[in-house]
Amino acid sequence: LVLRPTAGADGRGGGGGEDCASRYGTVLRRACEHLTALERRDRLLSTCASRGKLGHILPALLHGLRQEGGCTLALDSGHTMRLELPPPPRPPPPKVAEHLVPALLARPDAPTASTWDLTVRRLLGAIDGVRSVSALAAACAVDVPLAQRALQALLVAGWILLTEPFAFA
Repeated sequence: LVLRPTAGADGRGGGGGEDCASRYGTVLRRACEHLTALERRDRLLSTCASRGKLGHILPALLHGLRQEGGCTLALDSGHTMRLELPPPPRPPPPKVAEHLVPALLARPDAPTASTWDLTVRRLLGAIDGVRSVSALAAACAVDVPLAQRALQALLVAGWILLTEPFAFA
């Protein structure tokens, strides 16, 4: 059983070898442990009636993981195994530089914004699409690193967009 990244929508592959090994490796290791335990306890795969089952289980497992991200395998009448791939790791959040200009994509409603951090709420009212991160921090009397973290949270959540200062000039 050899794992190779499958072609993604962009045709470059489903990820690097490390991503493929980390996502599939954990699931396949657990499947192997489960099958080993079932073999020790119930002799699931070594009886005469089930000798060829492993040759059908492994390709079905790999196909299900690659196509749907998970699969349910009926090993026999009394054993079923459900496996799912973990979600791909999130990319690291983008850095918020002091010179960039945040622009609101949508204004959150009052009940939503009322649960947010005080710094985020203070900055949210001052975002006008003209002032840079450092200018917003100064206008709101907030430290620049704190403003950068708050704007980074808004950026990751999809509330703002960061542009270069001359993009709308």
